[in-house]
Amino acid sequence: GLIASFFVAFAMVIVSFSCTGPFVGSILAAAVTGGLALKPILGMFFFGLAFSLPFVIFSFFPSLMKKMPKSGGWLNVVKVVFAFILLGFSMKYLASVDAYFGLGIITRTLFISVWIVLAIMLGVYLLGKIKTSHDSDTPHVGTFRLILAIASFSFAVFLVPGMFGAPLSSLSGLIPPADESTFTIGSGGTQNTASQSGEPTAGLCGPAKYSNPKHKAPHGLASYYEIEQAIECAKQLNKPVLLSFKAVTCSACKLMEATVWSDPEVLEILNNQVVIASLYVDDRTELPVEDQVTSKLDGKVKNTLGRKLRDYQLSNFGVVSQPFYVLVDHNENVLVKPIGESSKAEFLKFMRDGIAKFEASKVQ
Repeated sequence: GLIASFFVAFAMVIVSFSCTGPFVGSILAAAVTGGLALKPILGMFFFGLAFSLPFVIFSFFPSLMKKMPKSGGWLNVVKVVFAFILLGFSMKYLASVDAYFGLGIITRTLFISVWIVLAIMLGVYLLGKIKTSHDSDTPHVGTFRLILAIASFSFAVFLVPGMFGAPLSSLSGLIPPADESTFTIGSGGTQNTASQSGEPTAGLCGPAKYSNPKHKAPHGLASYYEIEQAIECAKQLNKPVLLSFKAVTCSACKLMEATVWSDPEVLEILNNQVVIASLYVDDRTELPVEDQVTSKLDGKVKNTLGRKLRDYQLSNFGVVSQPFYVLVDHNENVLVKPIGESSKAEFLKFMRDGIAKFEASKVQ
């Protein structure tokens, strides 16, 4: 009925918001910060067009509806398969909530364990060993179902090494990152690349303000968590600053760090040639009064670290999406065009060009 339709639509909005939010947010940011007025208009037009196009096509060509396959037992199998997939993705959203509030309940090991169980159950279902009340009798397993079952079991096997410290880089945007609770084979126990305070110290000019064990930089990299302190350290070391705007719930950020930042060439630059500022725009840390700022955009006081950093990103670059990387000098002047999610080659070029420009400015 109408109530069921409402809740289905409501659930779809909640699930899809994490994907559409950055896109729509960037468009709205462009509208707020000014610039080309046509850009946000076209952006929202095509965004709405993508959602409405299927309905428009069927309204103009209703005969196409007759050519669509009829429902039956096969459709119930499709629904059950997608139900398993949605259960898997629900873990991702629960993990994001857990990470945002810093609860530490959904660990990497627990997350992967649930996915392994779901993958095995899906494979067993596809083989016809588990049935729902709406399933038709399956006298034999078809080729396609058998292939899907094998793929499901293979995925479960693929996940097993992740329980013991394997990086699973291709899934790093979905699964929680490894932490001290992650058992790593060959490391003699739990993984630990940090100092006793829970934070890497090599390369830092001093203790990082607002450091948080839940927010530490990947691969044992040293980092600051606010711009001012990173700039001061960069002046002492005579290096440029990499502003890395990110969020604990940002899947693309985790994927970048797992697949691009882990490259030896990139790591060498990050370790030795720049000062990193890991700027978590969703950090809920309350700021002391002297560190709070009043936004030039909305006139509101930004009283948490995340709100302050998000306002800085929007005010200076007109962007609210993450990851977002900016190389700046000691006066916060942008050295090269900022970059977002990118390939290894693109990120290396961005870093090398920015560092080269910084070095050239020192000679002048």
